[in-house]
Amino acid sequence: MELEASSSQKLVIGQLSTQDSGTYTCTASTHQHLEQRQLLLRVHGDLITTAPNNLQVAQGDTARLPCVVSGDNVSVGWSRNGVPVRADGRNVQTSPDGSLILNNVQPSDEGSYTCNAYVGTYSVSATAEIRVSKPSQRDQDAEVGVPAECVDQPDLANCNLIVYARLCNNPYYASFCCASCARHAQGGSRGRRTG
Repeated sequence: MELEASSSQKLVIGQLSTQDSGTYTCTASTHQHLEQRQLLLRVHGDLITTAPNNLQVAQGDTARLPCVVSGDNVSVGWSRNGVPVRADGRNVQTSPDGSLILNNVQPSDEGSYTCNAYVGTYSVSATAEIRVSKPSQRDQDAEVGVPAECVDQPDLANCNLIVYARLCNNPYYASFCCASCARHAQGGSRGRRTG
C-alpha cells in the first residue's frame, strides 16, 4: 500500500487492492483539542472470476454460460436481452457456481445473456451472445435413416411438387427426388405407427 499525505491533508492510496480494506482513522489535533474520524473502506475485488463467452450452439444441444464469482454473500442473476431469466428446472437451470445452463436450445433462445453479480449496492456484469445453428438437411436425413447416396436433383424436378402430388411411388419421378421421397415415406410411416 502506498500512502501519501498531500497538502490538503488527504490520504491517497495508490493501486487499491482488497488488502487495503479496513478501518482508517483520521486524527487532527491542536494544543487544546483532539478530534478523530473513522472511515470503513471495503475494496471489492473482481466479483466475476470466470465470465461467459459468446457461443454458437447447434439447435437441440445444451449451452453453458459460466459466471463464477468470488467473495462472500455475492448474489448472481441472469438476464436475456435485458429481461430476467428464471430457472425452470428443465430447459433453464442455474448451477451452484452461478452458471446458466440452457437445455434443448432453440432459435428462440438466441440473444444477449448478462450475468449480474452484486454485493449490497456494488455490482458488476458480464455479457455473452448465444447464436443457434440449425442442423443441416444432411444431419436431419441421417437421423431419419435416409442413405447418404440418396439425394434430390432439383435441377431435373420440383421435388416438393412430386411429394405433394404423391408421385413418389412412380420410379421415374422418385429417381429425381430420392431424399424428398424417403423423408416423406419416413414421415408417413411414423404417422401410421403412432396414429
